[in-house]
Amino acid sequence: MSKAMSKSKVERPTKPDEEMETSDDDYIDPKMEKYFKDTKDKIQEKLSLNGKQNKKVIKQEDEDDDFEDISDFEEEEEEDDDEEEMDEGESSEEEAEENSDGDKNEEGEEIDVDERKKLTLKTINNWSRKLAEGKPIKIVNEVAKALKSALLNVIPNRKADSSYRVDGSEMFNAVIRLCIRDFFPCLLRILNLGSVKSDADKKLKLASSGENWKKLKIPVRSYLDDMLALAFNLNEPEVLNAILRHIRLLINFYLCFPKTLKLLIKLLIQIWSQNDEKSRLIAFVCLHKIVANTHEKNQNFIFKNLYLSFARNSKFTSINTLPLINFMQRSLIEIYALNPKMAYEHVFVFIRQLGIHLRNAMNLKKKESYQAVYNWQFVHSLVLWSKLLSAQVKTSQGVDEYLHQLIYPLTQIIIGTIKLIPTPRYYPLRFHCVNALITLSNSTDVFIPIIPFILEVFDITDFNKKHATISVKQLNFSFMLKLNKQQLQDKAFKDVLIDIIYDSLILYLQHQSCDIAFPELVLPLIIRIKEFLKKCKNTSYCKVMKGLLDKIQENCKFIEDRRNKATFNLKDKKQVDFWTEKTKEAGTPLINWYSRYKTLREREILMEISNKDYISQNNVPLIERPSNEQREEERKEFGELFVNLEDDSDTESLDFVPKKKTEQEDVSEIESEDQFSDAGQEEEDEDQDSE
Repeated sequence: MSKAMSKSKVERPTKPDEEMETSDDDYIDPKMEKYFKDTKDKIQEKLSLNGKQNKKVIKQEDEDDDFEDISDFEEEEEEDDDEEEMDEGESSEEEAEENSDGDKNEEGEEIDVDERKKLTLKTINNWSRKLAEGKPIKIVNEVAKALKSALLNVIPNRKADSSYRVDGSEMFNAVIRLCIRDFFPCLLRILNLGSVKSDADKKLKLASSGENWKKLKIPVRSYLDDMLALAFNLNEPEVLNAILRHIRLLINFYLCFPKTLKLLIKLLIQIWSQNDEKSRLIAFVCLHKIVANTHEKNQNFIFKNLYLSFARNSKFTSINTLPLINFMQRSLIEIYALNPKMAYEHVFVFIRQLGIHLRNAMNLKKKESYQAVYNWQFVHSLVLWSKLLSAQVKTSQGVDEYLHQLIYPLTQIIIGTIKLIPTPRYYPLRFHCVNALITLSNSTDVFIPIIPFILEVFDITDFNKKHATISVKQLNFSFMLKLNKQQLQDKAFKDVLIDIIYDSLILYLQHQSCDIAFPELVLPLIIRIKEFLKKCKNTSYCKVMKGLLDKIQENCKFIEDRRNKATFNLKDKKQVDFWTEKTKEAGTPLINWYSRYKTLREREILMEISNKDYISQNNVPLIERPSNEQREEERKEFGELFVNLEDDSDTESLDFVPKKKTEQEDVSEIESEDQFSDAGQEEEDEDQDSE
């Protein structure tokens, strides 16, 4: 700026109307003037030589290393821009000095002026029109610079040189809209990629394989880095989702820059595990796309960090967090399925870690070691790996030998977790593990003896013992790991326990109902249920278990009838498998009953969810009646309104007198009072027994 000012003092023509004031400061020695001109020519020659050398350096760096840090590229690009804009800058400064009066104030002091070009809607519309036509490489550079300038107003403490000045939210939105709508199609057209996917192996075409890549490499990398910075600093879900959808289209460009790709993976994993549902889903799609098209090093990084972020975000489980945890489990299974060999390596290590925690708890027998096993992270990890093995061991392509080897150690860890503390307090955790074993057994066709862990509940729990309390709120084992003393003494505990035993048994047995050895498999179960029916005095519990017993016996008779008609030898495994498939196609009584029961049960659960808002936390509404003092005060205050009325005349004038009760109503009231008194006496007896 000072150089331009000195130039204007020397070269500005004088106007005839102005009166020139001469002073010592305005006098310039002719020798000094010649010296200024010589040094100016030398400086310009040095600048031109430096510019050429910088261009050579940039060429060499492009050929040697395609993946340098983006800051180096930005510095080289700025030097080229400075060289190109030298002449334009001098002319623009002269015009600014002539046209604007803001360079100096009244006292003649200099004021700083923003030299960046102001971005207007007219310029953006012009860029949008040019991006839609031909191959405008220069406009792509300008759009990348405009995005960098726009982010300076949004991201705090961001240090970057910008060529444009973006003022206001309207201009910022216009720049982002231009990038999302017009930038990606223009890049495909310039690189001549056509479609993003290749026809041969359905993998993404890398942007580096296209034409004009060397010309676009620097601005594209700057653009990708700025998009990541924008996504990191966004809080509004709708805007973040729009940016993530745009990033999903640019993944074949991110794959060309390993350092930028790693930052993108970290961002996507963070969004996948913490943000709202839509953002999680888009982040998962992006991760799936990256894993399917990148090399094993990035796949290893993604597999490891996905599981770690899942474990960090599954510490607590509630009705709000459980759907998100289930989503993370399903998405992890899909991503691990893309590389089963690498999935085996990771699953083996993580299952081994769970086994080490369980071994320490069994050996040390301390509270801290027990807590390392009996927590939500441990349980959700067991459920995750059981679901993953269930989905990937037996597929349409056959049985995966590597993952099949992990079924046995995982089963042993789950059984050890059940046996660690076999008390009624940890029934919810027991049935979480039982459901994991049932899923694993039914999906992989590997026999796991699950019935003993369900029947053990009949031995531990006394269903004839009277309950101490009756609560309005129902228990839901899906969101619980353990029960407190009050819940164990509640009537809802045993009701839920019978329902869960019924659900678990019928879910396991309906899959085994086609087996040729089904009658022998359920024989201990039939004996144990009959013993329970003899001892239990609660008619509602007996009714549920009697219905299950009838279905089991009906299925046993069905299998025995079909076995009697068979003519093959039981040692012939192929014939046995063929007989089992035919039985499954014909349909067994348990399979038919389970299909109907499942629909009824789902409807029941939906009804419970819909009614949960009406009754919550045992808050029963109470009627607040006024006290005697309040009544007397009201009578004194409003006594003049009812001068002619006596206390008893209120009920006489109004027909609110209760009707006379019949003999049947009196008898029913006496019976109900006896029931409540019996319940109170039973509670007192139980308290005395416990003492």
